[in-house]
Amino acid sequence: MMSFLHTVQITLLGWMHRYHDAALWIERNGPASDKLLHMNAGLILWLGTVLLRGRSWGDRRNLLPVIILETLNEVADYLFPTKWTLSGTIGDLFWTFFWPFLLVFLIGGSGGGQRRRR
Repeated sequence: MMSFLHTVQITLLGWMHRYHDAALWIERNGPASDKLLHMNAGLILWLGTVLLRGRSWGDRRNLLPVIILETLNEVADYLFPTKWTLSGTIGDLFWTFFWPFLLVFLIGGSGGGQRRRR
C-alpha cells in the first residue's frame, strides 16, 4: 500500500512540476505580462465552464473551476518556487478572478442555475 501511495505522490508531483515549467516558459517567452496572462486564463476557464455546463451565465457555481484551478496553480508556484512571494500570490488570485467574478456579479449570479435557452 505504501508503495502505491508513494507512486501516486511522485506522479502528481511530476505532473505539477511539468505544468509549472510550462507555465514559467509561457510567462518568460510570451508577449504578455503575468497579469494579463492571469486575466485571460480566468476568463477562458470561466467561459469554458459556462459553455460546458450549459447553465446561466450568472450562475455562481461556474466560478468553482476557476477558483479550484487557480488555487492549484498557486500551490504549484509555492511548491516549486522561483520567485514566490505572498504579494505575488495575492495579485495572481486577484487578476485571475477579476473578470469571472465581475461578470457573474453584473449578470446577476443567483446561483439558481436555470438552464439557458437554446
